[in-house]
Amino acid sequence: MTRRRSVPGSNEILRRSCARGSSIWDRRIDQLVRNHKMARRGNTADEPLNVLLLAEWDAAVAKGPVTRTEFAKGFYKRYRQQSVRAVEKRLTRLLEARERKVEQERKLRAALQRPSLLNEGTE
Repeated sequence: MTRRRSVPGSNEILRRSCARGSSIWDRRIDQLVRNHKMARRGNTADEPLNVLLLAEWDAAVAKGPVTRTEFAKGFYKRYRQQSVRAVEKRLTRLLEARERKVEQERKLRAALQRPSLLNEGTE
């Protein structure tokens, strides 16, 4: 029984083309690892669906009190994009992200309002 040679992968090709321990080798391997990690990060956000979901949530809240579950059921009936639970989880994530963004902006504005320690001694 003969043993088949495997086809060299990108790592093997890089190893042959660069001297081990050189800065080119390190940079190429680092870039290869970075590209591999980025490709494996998961699904990208469905931005139009997120915008639609938040816009409809804001409209529903403006009409009167509504729970996330009730809203998710109605959204699911209208659009049939995902399950009710998935819509509710997506809405929760989007609302939390919105709150985090508002909090970061508030902290930034507060930091900019404070007098600078560097300018206090020059007055």
